[in-house]
Amino acid sequence: MTAPRRETGGGARADARDAAVTRGAPEPAGAPETRDAGPEAGGPKAGGLETGGLGTGDLEAGDLETAVELWRLADPSVAFALRAVASLGVPDHLAAGPLTVPELAAASGADPAALGRVLRALAAKGVFEQAGPGRYGLAGPGQALRSDHPLSLREAYGLWPEHVRAWAEYAHSVRTGEAAFERAHGVPHRRYRADNPAEDARMDRAHRAATRVDVLMLVRVYDWSAVRTVVDVGGGTGAFLVGLLSRFPRMRGVLFDLPRMVARAGEVLPGSGVEDRVEVVGGDFFEAVPPGGDVYVLKAVLGGWADEPARRILATVRAAMPPGARLLVIEPILQYGAAFTMGNVVHLQSLVLYGGPDRTREDYDRLAAEAGLRVTRVVPRATLPILELVPL
Repeated sequence: MTAPRRETGGGARADARDAAVTRGAPEPAGAPETRDAGPEAGGPKAGGLETGGLGTGDLEAGDLETAVELWRLADPSVAFALRAVASLGVPDHLAAGPLTVPELAAASGADPAALGRVLRALAAKGVFEQAGPGRYGLAGPGQALRSDHPLSLREAYGLWPEHVRAWAEYAHSVRTGEAAFERAHGVPHRRYRADNPAEDARMDRAHRAATRVDVLMLVRVYDWSAVRTVVDVGGGTGAFLVGLLSRFPRMRGVLFDLPRMVARAGEVLPGSGVEDRVEVVGGDFFEAVPPGGDVYVLKAVLGGWADEPARRILATVRAAMPPGARLLVIEPILQYGAAFTMGNVVHLQSLVLYGGPDRTREDYDRLAAEAGLRVTRVVPRATLPILELVPL
């Protein structure tokens, strides 16, 4: 949403003062203009900023800076712009080097004027870079939006109307703790996925993209050297196992998920170089999971379920675990403090889609014990921590 602009004049000197106030950051789309004309021209009085008869009294200079910063935080324009260019494949057309806006618009099927506006905004955020007047190339973050990038995140940042409508109901989730998606669409997200193959495929592609990055961090912080068989429970179409097994040639994997999910493993496994070491099994993790693994993985599974179904999933996995086996639960953990983590983002997304709960280390200890398991340690990571569980 854009606020109305208030034209008050002021010229280049006022522009320079504005830039100083906002610490040189680009003005958010639709941000209100401010001009300090001085007391002799009816500007701010000494000691504060006059509010032009709005009835709020005098403001300190820091209040204006705070308001601009709040505008940046609340404005969704950049996030939507980034997702729009990813959906249009704009970064793919810049893989070979910079192009002019008309060239890029023709290649991506976009309106030149509108695309130019978006590129300017994202260049200010470091996603693209200006290579000359009306000419743009990819900056560092923009490279990862290319489809051919080894860690491509293009599919993780689509612009999907179903999800936009769900986020528009986010206040409902905050008021009630219930899923905004169900409020927007009338059915739970899992049911919607089962009934809409396009949504199912979109979500799987987004998970594959995120997994490419996650596997790199996972193998750096956890010792996999002695692991022979990994059972990925709720593993989708196999992206996690492909990433893991490609780094450990003697390791084998079992991909386990709903039959409709593993039926699409053919999109991921063939040509991966590990397909001959992966067994694909369809089933229901509320009923049974494949036995015999020395490591079981529940990655981004439990966070979307309330305590009782989460306990049932853990108990089913526990029943399949032989002596000496381990279970790795990869989920955000609620911790005290204001530091930003990927868990903050995952918690918000889970609330929108599932109404899923926050859980502390103590919550996981309790759920594990109820399922016949014990949390032995938590391995911190820049993405999501790893909880290691063993049978009681």
